[in-house]
Amino acid sequence: MNPEEYFSKLEEIFIANGQSFKLNKPATKSEISNFEQLTQSELNPNLKSFWQYANGCEYESNVFFTSTSKSSFFTCRFIDIAEAIENYHYRSDLNNEIKYAEYSCDELRDKRIKPCWFNKKWVPFADFGNSIFEVSVDNDPSEHGDLGQIIAYLHDPDNIHYISKNFEVFLKDSINLILKYPEDFFLQ
Repeated sequence: MNPEEYFSKLEEIFIANGQSFKLNKPATKSEISNFEQLTQSELNPNLKSFWQYANGCEYESNVFFTSTSKSSFFTCRFIDIAEAIENYHYRSDLNNEIKYAEYSCDELRDKRIKPCWFNKKWVPFADFGNSIFEVSVDNDPSEHGDLGQIIAYLHDPDNIHYISKNFEVFLKDSINLILKYPEDFFLQ
């Protein structure tokens, strides 16, 4: 599903529910290149195409819907590259704090995700509540995971959750959840 298909389908759903959202202008080649230099890796092609289509959305516009369990759902906004860089630096700084220096992963974490609080190859692209819940492309999964899988950091209690196998599945799941639970998506 490309960005035009996703946002076209999303627009149909929003209109049917009397809602609207606003996307930002596309990201520039320089913004994308700077982000790739920061993360020392090429962006996931699907995420890159989304930022080339729109550099995030307005602050109050939630455009993704995901879950960490059968009863825990999160609306998420598509963040722009500048905010993704800010979030990336914030997680990196947290990782370097003393309280996380001795962190060892609990055994409950999904085995597809490496046991750490931050990985330089995790690329944030969506969030809820100023990064209380942050969604990222995982470009450095464990040996049990898939390159490009989608993961999320959830604060309080701090945990990293596996969301989906890849960006394409994340998008399809997002649309399906919005269609299944529109009252929950638009309520938040």
